Amino acid sequence: MSNPTTPPSPVPARWLYLDHLRAALVILVVVLHAAVTYSGLGGWYYKEPAELLFPEFLGFAWLESHLQAFFMGLLFLIAGFFAPEAFDRKGASRFLRDRWFRLGWPSLFYVFVIHPLVTFLLQPIYRGDGQRPSFGEHYGHFLDQWRFLSCSGPLWFAIALFLFSAAYAGIRVTRGQRSLPSNKAPLPGHGIVVLYILVLGLITALVRVVQPVGTDILNMQLCFFSQYIALFWVGIQARRKDWIARLSTRFGLQWLGVGFVAGTPLWLAVLFGSKDNLDLLKGGWTWLSFGFALWDVLFGTAACLGLLVLFRDRLHRRYAWSDFLIRNAFSVYVFHTPVLIGITLALRSFHALPSVKFVVASTLAVIATYGLSEWAFRRIPGLRTIL
Repeated sequence: MSNPTTPPSPVPARWLYLDHLRAALVILVVVLHAAVTYSGLGGWYYKEPAELLFPEFLGFAWLESHLQAFFMGLLFLIAGFFAPEAFDRKGASRFLRDRWFRLGWPSLFYVFVIHPLVTFLLQPIYRGDGQRPSFGEHYGHFLDQWRFLSCSGPLWFAIALFLFSAAYAGIRVTRGQRSLPSNKAPLPGHGIVVLYILVLGLITALVRVVQPVGTDILNMQLCFFSQYIALFWVGIQARRKDWIARLSTRFGLQWLGVGFVAGTPLWLAVLFGSKDNLDLLKGGWTWLSFGFALWDVLFGTAACLGLLVLFRDRLHRRYAWSDFLIRNAFSVYVFHTPVLIGITLALRSFHALPSVKFVVASTLAVIATYGLSEWAFRRIPGLRTIL
């Protein structure tokens, strides 16, 4: 994998479905951040205060928790899928240089350019008095006491992926493995998937005792990282053992069904069990926290299995519209923050239910960011090379 959203070029036709899946996941990232803007559930640069009707609260909670359960983990799985071949072809040194170029430079651009500009424009809202300091004063505060280390925004993913890739390269070098042979071992069965869910669910719950949902270290929410690490490793194994190509459609769709049929009652139980204090499900020694962690892994695993077979079976070739989405996906991931915030600020005078504003804002943000990416951002010298 080259970018978090763009695989090596040219991409073998048998992997085009992963390109399509990755582009779809990037769109869901934009949708999630628009949902946080209008629901107030979760963390984001700008949230519009609003009183949610109960159906709206339930809808936003359902959407955001279900997306969070799988979409970033699936991006890590896809990244892991492309790692072994890239390492085999390039060797450790070139592999890491390439990862840094495609992950590190965009992250630095976001941290030192996009983030301070966005927060500067939002200063009057943050302060509540309509006043804004000079940009020099604002940027100096941004640099003071190394605050910029926590200012990666959505690009935390690129930074984490670089660290995962570096760890993978280190393991390969330590073991003296210049190349890894393919190994078409038997596919994991239902029992292995159940064991994976139970073990990872327990590990996730234990991590959340000390790192509850919503807390972070340097903009990394460690409450989700046990899943991200596991799925990155699953992606590596899937490439070496050809799991995705051999995974039966029935198996994947069965698990997708389990995610909803078994997952929905558990999700409702923990949500209504914590209705008076949502912090109870975010972490700690409570059955709500452990139940939510188990649901998180259950649905995330089910969604990954289901979406992989659906995209493999139905979106495995080029389409007239797909090249546009694929080539702009990473640029949309990098630039959607200022575009979405600009749109949501422009819609402040639009009086409607939060759910209606969410649909309008997310639709406009996806369209605008893709358009700006294609006809502006990716045409700027310097940026073009890293996007």
